Amino acid sequence: TLSVSEQTMLDYVEGFYQQNPDRLSDRPSVAVAFFPSEEHVSKIIELSFSYPRKAEEEKARLEQIENAVSGMMDTWENLSSPEYALLCCKALVEQATVQESGSTAYDALVAHADSEGFAMAYRLLCSRSDVSCQVVEGKKNGRSHYWNILKLGQDYYHVDCSACGDGTLCFLLPDEALLGEYW
Repeated sequence: TLSVSEQTMLDYVEGFYQQNPDRLSDRPSVAVAFFPSEEHVSKIIELSFSYPRKAEEEKARLEQIENAVSGMMDTWENLSSPEYALLCCKALVEQATVQESGSTAYDALVAHADSEGFAMAYRLLCSRSDVSCQVVEGKKNGRSHYWNILKLGQDYYHVDCSACGDGTLCFLLPDEALLGEYW
């Protein structure tokens, strides 16, 4: 039997949001309800979504995201996966400034963002090519932080675009490079 909890469903929605930063400009609020509510009974799961903006504003924001991405990628042709991944990171660092707020790809592509916004925007840029990229939530120096993991060939690397602007080594890092600072 499949056991599904409220947290399982919330994690599923969060995963979808993180993997599809071009489909939603902001994280929706989600309420989960099970019918019937008794344990060990087949259930219907109801997910209720609340979005922070009206449909027209959301559409305009998604168009801004697409325009920003297209503008960055206009001249990127015939690049290897590592070259493409590096250009995505450089373009993002040039586009946005790091701040304590702004947790969406939209924020990073339009003005400023926190580490989550940078990670979401980097995921979006990588999704436009064959670069496999995941958003990672963890801790950096004891504080909540987001970065990305790339798969290039058979190897995995960490990329933290939000740290690149301060001169920190942040691109194609092996696991060992994050020890003691990230987890």
